[in-house]
Amino acid sequence: MCCFYRVVSSDPAPRDEFRANRERGVPPTRPERLDPEIYDGISVWDTLGAAGALARTMKRSHVAQICLAMLPQGERVLVRKTFSPGHFTLIRNADVLSKCVMQVRAVQ
Repeated sequence: MCCFYRVVSSDPAPRDEFRANRERGVPPTRPERLDPEIYDGISVWDTLGAAGALARTMKRSHVAQICLAMLPQGERVLVRKTFSPGHFTLIRNADVLSKCVMQVRAVQ
């Protein structure tokens, strides 16, 4: 799988919304304490529908499509299947992940 969807607040998607909790200085959640590697990642979904549903519950207005095929040559992203069905964690810094945004869509 090379495309994932991240809930964001606007188009264009702000770089800060691709920062992991550790990078933002947010204390780790219980799952992040149990699995410290995911503390360095961001939550994404494998379908636009799942991300859109979450965006509506979070009162967010947009979903960014992250396409790992757009990674600059030599860059890598660790993809982990985490938590509920369709949920993944992408582990890489915000500069790299934000450059992989293919498009941002408004949530209907």
